[in-house]
Amino acid sequence: MLSNHTADFLTELEGAGTPSALWSMTAGYLDGLGLTHSIYTYVNPREPDFARTWTSLPDSWCDRYADKNYWAVDPFYRYCCTTLAPIRTGPEFLDEYDFLTEPERRVICEGGETGFRSGFSAPVRLIGGGGGFGGWNFGSIMGRRELDVFLKEHGRDLRLAGFYIHEHAERLSRSDEAGPLGLLTPRERECLLWLGRGLRTAAIADRLGIAQVTVDLHFKGARRKLRAATREEALAKAILGGQIDP
Repeated sequence: MLSNHTADFLTELEGAGTPSALWSMTAGYLDGLGLTHSIYTYVNPREPDFARTWTSLPDSWCDRYADKNYWAVDPFYRYCCTTLAPIRTGPEFLDEYDFLTEPERRVICEGGETGFRSGFSAPVRLIGGGGGFGGWNFGSIMGRRELDVFLKEHGRDLRLAGFYIHEHAERLSRSDEAGPLGLLTPRERECLLWLGRGLRTAAIADRLGIAQVTVDLHFKGARRKLRAATREEALAKAILGGQIDP
């Protein structure tokens, strides 16, 4: 039996007609449970530039994650996306995973600096299934004992909710393919603007004071939103759509 909180959320979720509405509802649902540091990520290897991510962690952490290429050593993908069984995550449980490498441990410890003390995984698709993979790392400020009690009480509801949110995000993504182009972020517009002025990745990174990999991520985001095969096509569509001035 689902809790009233989860049942009400799943009912309201059907009314989310845009990604922003979906993630706003999701944030309210998770916050109501005390899960203030959650991460959702979904990667499709068939589309190298496709990665859907949402998190309630601060932007400063997201920037550091991208700048330091932490996606390449994040243990979530290697260990949590190979089984549907929940795996406890966060610094509170590091002593249980002595097989983790130093870079993997660093990702967890630095994530803990944001307040992410403990959590558990809830993948929606596993690696090796022939398509995309990823899911949830439901995070909190709870200690390990409190998290264990929470998991027993709410784990089933959250895993189900995680699947529903993912499927709804998939439907909205498919709908977007036939709908209007997405709106670029200020950074995405800046990167395209400098591209249009003849700068390449290294020079754009230097101009904006960010890492080259971050510039690449902004270009990937722009390409996905504008449904463009190349950054140059994204630039053309952004100009034609009035999102940047030539």
